[in-house]
Amino acid sequence: MLSEKIVGIDIGGTKISIGILVNGKIEQFVKLETPADGTKEEVMQQIVKGIESLEGYEDAAGIGIGAPGLIDEKEGVIFSVTNIPSWREVHLKSYLEDHFKKPVYITNDANCFAIGVKIYGEGQPFKNVICLALGTGVGAGVVIDGYLYSGEVAGAGEVGGLPYLDADFETYCSGKFFKQINKVDGQTVFEKAQQNDPEALKMFAEFGRHVGNLIKTTIFMMAPEAVIVGGSVSNSYEFWKDAMMESVQEFPYKKVIENFQVLKTEMNDIAVIGAAALFKNRYEQDMAKAQASKAI
Repeated sequence: MLSEKIVGIDIGGTKISIGILVNGKIEQFVKLETPADGTKEEVMQQIVKGIESLEGYEDAAGIGIGAPGLIDEKEGVIFSVTNIPSWREVHLKSYLEDHFKKPVYITNDANCFAIGVKIYGEGQPFKNVICLALGTGVGAGVVIDGYLYSGEVAGAGEVGGLPYLDADFETYCSGKFFKQINKVDGQTVFEKAQQNDPEALKMFAEFGRHVGNLIKTTIFMMAPEAVIVGGSVSNSYEFWKDAMMESVQEFPYKKVIENFQVLKTEMNDIAVIGAAALFKNRYEQDMAKAQASKAI
């Protein structure tokens, strides 16, 4: 029987976060510095060091990993991580599987966010859901029929790069909207909105309309049951939610959005939880495929 204990790892340019999770709950956690200027072997050795620092890692069913960038999920190869210069083609899956003798699954961090929310968070009631991480940029992940859909090199769902107005959706639906379009600090606007400043509230309303247009685009593409938003900009959700929903309600095919929902995730530590969820989802998917092939 598969152990419910899973190692979840989030690899960032400055920190590597590692947790041991049981049924989606973090039982142990460690955060290490990323040796970003080191060789790719030194970064991988730091990951091994972090895993082995956690008591009971030997009993885990396997390892799930989220990392930035493009990833060959089948082979477990990470390509070109911006903040880790030596990581240009890293065969992390085979390295860790050889070391720990356990299955390893890897995808990008936005996909981990999506499957984490689907399995352990607000996405549980839905089979088909899109998750949008609105922060310094726009990340997105797609779940179809209960399973994460990644596409080629884990690049599916990256709607932030779609052209929009004079730029793209990422420019208008992330922190860039405040910094680049309005030349203001987003945190300052948030604090002013909390004081009912009319200009700050107006800016958030405009932001909400842009996010609503992004969500309508995802509905045209995928017609999901729900879109779930997270990321640092979602902390101000209360100030742009209504404008966003007004925009969503303008979708022309009303039957499509009759039961459609937009939710904000309240999950903490979603990066590590999502990495563990990735392992669970992919392992179950592989087992289902194996059973189906036996039945043929």
